Amino acid sequence: LGQKFWPNYYILTQSAAAVTFMKKWTKQNSTESACDSIMDSDGNYYLYQNSSKVGSCVGLNFSSYSLSGTNLNEYTAYTYDATYLLAYGIDALLKNNKTLTGENIRFAAINNVSFTGPTGPVSLQKGKPEFNNYARGSRGGAITYRILNFKPTLYATNPSEPYGVALNVQSTGAIIGCNRKLQNCVSLYMNTLNGRFANGYPPNAFSNLPTYVKIGALFAPLDANGYPNKLQAEMLAAFTMAIKEINNKKDGLSDNLLLTTTIIFDLEIANGYLDALTSGQGLLDAFYYSGVKGVVSGLPNTESLATHNILSSDGNQVFQIDSFASDDALTDGSNYEFKAQIVPVDSYEAAAINELICNYFGYSKVAFISSNDESGQALLDKMTIYGDYCVLDLLVNVIVPLSETDYTGIVSDIESSGAKVIILFISGSTAASILELGYAKGLFGEGFQIFTTSSTATNMIRSFSDNTDVEAIMKGVIYAEFWSEYSLLTESGKSFVSRWRQQTYRGQSLINGILQCDTSQDDAGNTYLYQSQNGSMCTGLNFNSYSSDGSDISPYALYTYDATYALARGLDKLIKSGLSVNGENLRTFMLSQVNFTGVTGYIDFE
Repeated sequence: LGQKFWPNYYILTQSAAAVTFMKKWTKQNSTESACDSIMDSDGNYYLYQNSSKVGSCVGLNFSSYSLSGTNLNEYTAYTYDATYLLAYGIDALLKNNKTLTGENIRFAAINNVSFTGPTGPVSLQKGKPEFNNYARGSRGGAITYRILNFKPTLYATNPSEPYGVALNVQSTGAIIGCNRKLQNCVSLYMNTLNGRFANGYPPNAFSNLPTYVKIGALFAPLDANGYPNKLQAEMLAAFTMAIKEINNKKDGLSDNLLLTTTIIFDLEIANGYLDALTSGQGLLDAFYYSGVKGVVSGLPNTESLATHNILSSDGNQVFQIDSFASDDALTDGSNYEFKAQIVPVDSYEAAAINELICNYFGYSKVAFISSNDESGQALLDKMTIYGDYCVLDLLVNVIVPLSETDYTGIVSDIESSGAKVIILFISGSTAASILELGYAKGLFGEGFQIFTTSSTATNMIRSFSDNTDVEAIMKGVIYAEFWSEYSLLTESGKSFVSRWRQQTYRGQSLINGILQCDTSQDDAGNTYLYQSQNGSMCTGLNFNSYSSDGSDISPYALYTYDATYALARGLDKLIKSGLSVNGENLRTFMLSQVNFTGVTGYIDFE
C-alpha cells in the first residue's frame, strides 16, 4: 500500500464550507477579458497580466468552473484559508490593541485562531519545546491522505476509476477511516497476492535470548551534509569487526565469549541533538519494538548526551558505553545512571596532573585557580576531593567568575600566598591575562611551576598580547594531554591493526559496469552500513590500503573495538548468571565484574 497527500478531499466531499466557497468562487467577475488592468495595492504589479509582455493574460473565467470543484486546482482553497488565517490573527491583535509585529501575529495565529474553511478545520500547533519547538506553526489537523493500491473491486463503488481511502490525521492522532460517502465499507481484506496477511515483520523481530542478544550501535558515517565522515566510518568498522569476532566461535579470538549466544545489532545514525533523540527512540523501538539490551556509541558529546537521556528516561534503562564522547557531564552518575566510558572524560586530565605533582615532583602546596563552570569545578574535584595520589594543600583557591575581566586581585592573592606551584584550570584567554599580569610583577617564568590542561595551554599561547615574551612566560608550564594514539604502539595495538587490514573490502565495486556501494545492512534491516540510505554516497573502507603501522587509523576505532568487547563481556556474565537481562542488572555487572586487557590497555569501570 502507498499513501499520497489528498489536498482537495474536502472540496470533493462537498463539505458545507467547501460548497459555500465554490458558490462564491464561480460568482466572481471574470478577469480574463482584455487583460484586466487591476494592480496590487501599492501599484507595483498587475494581478492578471504580464506587464512586460503585451497580450499575456492570466485572468480567469470563474463561471467556467464546476460547483463540484473537480476542475479547480487542488491547492487553491488552501491559499484562501491561509489568507483568512492571517486576517483572523491580525483581527485578534487589533481587537486587543496589540502592536502588529511578526511575533505578535504568530502568537495570535497559533493561540487565538481556529475556524473551518473549505479545506477543513484550521488551527496551528504550538510546537514541542522539548524538540526545539518542532511543528510550531504547522497545521494541527484536517490533513488527509489517499491510501493507494486497494483492490478496487472491494473498495470502490466504480471499479473503473482510480480510488483511495481518506485518512484524516487529527491533532489527537485518531484516524477516521471507511467514509461511507466515498467507499463501500467491507470486512478486512488483505491486498496481497494470496489474499492473506503480509509478513510485515522486520528481520530478527522474534530473535530472542538466549540464542540472540540485541544491541544498538550509534555512529554517523555520513555527516549532517551527507558527506562521508571517515572517523565515524572507522569506529563503525571497528564495532562490526568486534561483533564478527565475538560471533565467530572458531577463529581463536574470543570463542568462549557468549558461547551459545549471537549478537545482532541495530544501527542508528545521528548528526545533531534532535537527530540523536530520534536515534535513541529508534533503538528503543528496534526489532519490532522489542528494543536493545545495550548500546555502543561513537557519537560526539552533544549527540551522546541526548541518546543517554532518551535511553534512561520514562522508565527506560538501556546501558550505553561511549568510545568517543568525553563531556564532564558524563561523570554525573545521578543524571547518567546507565553508562560507561572507554575514553576518559575531559576532567580526567586532572588525575594525570595529580600524579605528576605528587609522584614525580613531590609538591604538596599549590595555588589553585579554576573557572566557575562545570568544567573548572570537575577538574578541581578530581584534583582535590578525588585525588588519586595525594591530597594537596591549597595555599590559595580562587574560583574565577566567567564574567570577570580584572585579574589583578587574583595575581595579588597568588603573590601574597608565596606559592611557587600554580594549577590553572581556566580558559586559555583568562590564563594568558593572569600570566601576563603576574610576569610583569616578577611572578611566573623561571622559579615557578605551572600545571594546566591541554586545551588551556593551546588556547593560552594564542591569546597572549602582541610583543609578549611568550617563551619566558611559558617557561615552567607543563600540561597533560590524553594520548589516544598510544595503544597503536603496543603489541596488542599492532595485532589489532593486522586484523583490521585483513577485513573484507567495503568500498565501491564495479557491478554490471556501474560503480556501486556495498549494500550490507544491520541485523534489523533498517540501515545500510556502508552507504547513504539512497545509495548516492559510499562510506565503506578499503582496509588493505591502511598503513601496516596503523598510523592512519583513528585511535578511537580501537576504543570502539574495546567498548564493544566490554559490552559483550558484561552481557556474557549477566546471561550466565541467570538473572534478567535488563539495564539495571547489566549496569551492575558492567561496573563490578567487567575487567580485562583490551587493545587499548587494561579496562575496568569505577
